[in-house]
Amino acid sequence: MPVESEVFAIPEDEESTLRVLMEQLPFTLRYAIKRFMGDAKNIPRIKHPDNTRETTEEYLCRLAGVDGKHVNLSELIRDHFS
Repeated sequence: MPVESEVFAIPEDEESTLRVLMEQLPFTLRYAIKRFMGDAKNIPRIKHPDNTRETTEEYLCRLAGVDGKHVNLSELIRDHFS
């Protein structure tokens, strides 16, 4: 079997692979994912004055630091990964 065979290939480090994939994402998605992986678990949803809670879309946009009136983060995520 030749040394160039895939059998002898050194597997890529998963962290390096994730870093490359993250760099290929649009900035908004990259920032949102970093927030979700970091401190998002400690950020609760907000209740509106009318006693309804914020929608998932509102929550994701707030975590990502984007204006939900101008960015549909859920759609951006779906479009990128489909």
